[in-house]
Amino acid sequence: MRKQLRAAAVMVGVMASGGAWAGEEDVGDGDPTELPSPIAARLHSAFPAATVAGVERVHGGWEASIVEGMRRQDLVLDSVGNVVERHTTVAVRALPEGVRATLDRTHPRHTVWRATEIATEGGTFHEVFLARGDRRTVVLLDPDGRMLAGARRA
Repeated sequence: MRKQLRAAAVMVGVMASGGAWAGEEDVGDGDPTELPSPIAARLHSAFPAATVAGVERVHGGWEASIVEGMRRQDLVLDSVGNVVERHTTVAVRALPEGVRATLDRTHPRHTVWRATEIATEGGTFHEVFLARGDRRTVVLLDPDGRMLAGARRA
């Protein structure tokens, strides 16, 4: 539970920074050659078929956007290249039933703009971007549908 709360606190900070609505590209378009060679080597060994589309230096580590086949993932790497978080876009119909039920109950007239599955050491979470008219809301839920952040009714 402690890891889940810590991960939720980090996600609240990310969502509050405003970067979440920047567009489809969450990771900067920095040159992949900016990655230090040991980190690039670890990334390549973990994802041999992937192409690094962009990188960005964050909080002593790196964010990397990789493309593997038709699938894109955003990864948060620590200073030695370990994957700390993995962000993967998911279809609304692929969200767990508990998450969909909570969204239907708490935001009934909103449209899901985008949904992302976030895998961390603390567990798996779902970040859901909702829209209603010109209002935008971002909520973070665990797989059971409990709101961890963004639990305001719009």
